[in-house]
Formats: sequence, structure tokens, C-alpha cells
Amino acid sequence: MNKDKCFLFLCIAIVAEITATMMLALSKGMSGLPSAFTALAAYGLCCYFLSLSLKKSRWPAPFGPGWA
Repeated sequence: MNKDKCFLFLCIAIVAEITATMMLALSKGMSGLPSAFTALAAYGLCCYFLSLSLKKSRWPAPFGPGWA
């Protein structure tokens, strides 16, 4: 897989994490169901796309760009 696709997966993971963090703040202690569900789903997407980015990359140290 080329680096462009890996970076696209990484960008999707970053956007999903930002969305999840914002929804977590709006869920008021996980009591607001729509925002809590959105936060959990976005964190799931974040983990999925981060794992795709790290799995498919051919970087010498694939963990570094994902961790940053």
C-alpha cells in the first residue's frame, strides 16, 4: 500500500479521535445517549483506521508516525 493511503487512514483516525473527544465532553458523563454513542463509535473508528495505517505502512519505524 502506498504512503498516501496510509496517511489518509491516519488523517481519518485523527479526525475520528477529535470528534470522539468533543462528543465525550458533550455527553455529560455518558448520560446523554446520542453523544455518548457517537463518542464510542468514533473511538472505534479511530482505533480501526490507526491500526490500518500502522499495519499497511512500509515505514522503517511504523509506530512513530501513528504515535505522533
